[in-house]
Order: sequence, then structure tokens, then C-alpha cells
Amino acid sequence: MLIHQECPSDQLPSTTMNDFIDRCRAKGIKLTAQRRFLAQVLVNEPGPSDAEQVHALALQRGARLSLSTVYRALGLFRDADLIVERMCSDGRRRYKLAGRLDRYHLIDDARGTNIAFFDPVLERLHQRVAFELGFKLTSSRLEFYGVRLRDAEQDQQAQSEQAELAQARLPEDN
Repeated sequence: MLIHQECPSDQLPSTTMNDFIDRCRAKGIKLTAQRRFLAQVLVNEPGPSDAEQVHALALQRGARLSLSTVYRALGLFRDADLIVERMCSDGRRRYKLAGRLDRYHLIDDARGTNIAFFDPVLERLHQRVAFELGFKLTSSRLEFYGVRLRDAEQDQQAQSEQAELAQARLPEDN
């Protein structure tokens, strides 16, 4: 079953702040007030965020912390396997809660839009491939590119009509 990005968030597996606090305690991490702000941001953000985004969101929530504090806390959470760090194609590192499902992306070539979705079958396939090759999967990324069938059909029909018009306008051979 595909879960589209616009589905209610209660359909996607989630981590609560209490879950995160419990995981920190189990790992021996003391949650200072600053780390709590950062944890709240990570728990409440639906997708991966870079350090600057996490910092800005924490400041919006009233935190008083520097960007270097954010980087140190993210590193601590990452090293404790509480979050996953991913280097993205734009050169930025993005962070998400460990165990939060990866979303896949379908990029509409015609419109330039990006549709995020989750599919448990793809998730299991990623895990199986990693296992069979002797890896523990820490993250995955999969993008699909295409055009909507209606758009492709309309484009094809428009091209046919244009070809017919072009043929109709050609002067007849003498």
C-alpha cells in the first residue's frame, strides 16, 4: 500500500518525544534544555532537516543556542544511533530520526513537482538487498522520474494534431 505524502500523518509510523527521551536515557545521554529543544524539532519534523534548519526551528521555539551547539548535539545523537545523517546531492548533511521510514520520490518531469511517498514493499526490498549483500542498511534513496499518463497522452495527441496540420498546409506536389 502506497502512503502518499498528503496522507494523514497518523498513518505513518512516528516517534514521540517520550520515546526519544527514553532512547536517550537508555544510551546514557543527558538531555539538557538545549538538547530537548533539538529533540522536539527532530521529533516534530516530517522529513530530514539540515543543521541550519534544525537551528532555525529551535530558535523559533524559544531555544537559546548557537549553530555549533546544534552540530555538537546532532553529532552526539548520530553517534548514539538516535538519528541518521545523510549526505545529500546538494552537499548538505540532513538528519532524521533513526527508524523513521525513508520516503521515496516521484519527480514529474513535465511539471517539475516532487511527490513523496512510502511503500512497505520497497522498504522490505531495500532491507533484503542489503542483508543479502551483507550490509546493515542505514539509509536509502530512490527517485522515480516520469510524466503523468494523461499528460503524455495529451502531448502525443497534440503532436499528432500538429503533424496533421503541418501536412495539410504543405503545398501539393506538381
